[in-house]
Amino acid sequence: MLALEFIGDGSTQVTATELALTLQNDLAQIAFVEERFDEFAAAHSMPKDVKNKMGVIFDDLLNNIISYGYTDSGEHEIGVRVRLRDGRLYRHHLG
Repeated sequence: MLALEFIGDGSTQVTATELALTLQNDLAQIAFVEERFDEFAAAHSMPKDVKNKMGVIFDDLLNNIISYGYTDSGEHEIGVRVRLRDGRLYRHHLG
C-alpha cells in the first residue's frame, strides 16, 4: 500500500482542480505524465518532495500497468487523474 498526503498552507477556501491525462501503454509515455505533473505541481506551489514522491509513484505504477497489465501486445489507453482539493492531493484512478 502506498499513501501520500499533501496539505497546503491553509490559505485557500474550498477549491478543487484536477490533472487528467490519457496515455498509451508505452513506457516512453511515463515521462509525459511526469512532465505534466511537474507543471501541475508548480502551478499549485507543491513542495519539491511531494513532486518527487509523485514521480516515483507514477514511475512504479505505470511501469507495472504497462509491463504486466495486458495479456496482449495491442495498444491500450491508460487514464491518470490527480485531484487537488482543499490543499489535499488525491490520485483517483490509474489504469
